Amino acid sequence: MNVTLTGWALLIDTDKKRLKATGQVLLTCGMRVSYAPSVQAALSFLKDHQPGIILFHAGLEEPFSLLESVRADRRLDGIPLLLLTSGNEDGGLLESFFDSGVADLVQLPPPIPFVLCNRVRMLLEAGCRTPSASALPGVAAMPDAGQSVPPAGTAAPAGTAAPANAASDTPPAFPPIEGVSFEDAVKNCGGEDVLKTVMQKFYDSVEERAGALEGFVAAGDWKNYRIAVHSLKSSARLIGAMQLSQDAKALEAAADALRTEEIISKNPALLDLYRSYRQRLLPVVEHPDDGAAGEDDGRPLLSEKDLVSACRDLRECLEISDFDSADYIMGSLAEYRVAEDRREFISSLKKAVADVNKRKALELLSGIKNK
Repeated sequence: MNVTLTGWALLIDTDKKRLKATGQVLLTCGMRVSYAPSVQAALSFLKDHQPGIILFHAGLEEPFSLLESVRADRRLDGIPLLLLTSGNEDGGLLESFFDSGVADLVQLPPPIPFVLCNRVRMLLEAGCRTPSASALPGVAAMPDAGQSVPPAGTAAPAGTAAPANAASDTPPAFPPIEGVSFEDAVKNCGGEDVLKTVMQKFYDSVEERAGALEGFVAAGDWKNYRIAVHSLKSSARLIGAMQLSQDAKALEAAADALRTEEIISKNPALLDLYRSYRQRLLPVVEHPDDGAAGEDDGRPLLSEKDLVSACRDLRECLEISDFDSADYIMGSLAEYRVAEDRREFISSLKKAVADVNKRKALELLSGIKNK
């Protein structure tokens, strides 16, 4: 399932292999990519060009000099900065990156290409930095080791058609639903096939997530409430439930500022609206089954290899608190029948992810890893 991207990215990394692999993911999603093998090369490039987004690896030499230069240049104001990590960086270092203007981070390699492309898409939309094609430099190859000047924008390889733009003048093949903007939903998800999966996942998790939000308020657990309502804000936006997303965003801000009386007052209305989507989405979702492997319903049986792979990807997402991608991975398991001896594990894992219970989910994943 692809996310279609438009715009221009500058990718900065000293590791040539990693640079090429990350760039290929963006190219596959339709982006133009320029490469810089060092901070010096990137700064030279930015003197003359203004990409739509800058992605850089935490392992660069003097990465903060890059951030300082970007912040000091008015021409580059508003260009989102996405940090790429290897997963072994110190927490204090990551905090310093965010204090210096980084908007988001993604651990490499991403568990699925959707993760990186979806983050880039959201940052581009937030920053509204999409240079026109006429502003982009011409095609160039991957930089050789030691090249000091990054190549200009790289297009998709010859003979490879760029992904078609998912948004079009033709309405998506969904019935009208109150409180859902299908135009926004298709745009946010990158295509109708992804939207169908995301809507099913959203529908399946409503009751569990609403209950978790209620529990956090009752316990005065504002830290976990903020994480859960942030996740609701993002997932509601993905399905085009824009009012629900805005209401969740307002309560996320209240949790940030510890305006507890506002949360206690407004959370019931948020949950009423949230739960109403169990009925609203009925025309476009399938009723969830128990995932049993008894009767062959046409779905393939989930193999141990696929289960281990999904658990590995899920663990990587949860370790950086990326619950949107974790939801996506859990939703993908619905495409399989589950053997009886794995049903309880899958059910418990699904509930932990839906409840935004990172500790419980990682405990379950640790158990299967040990086995």
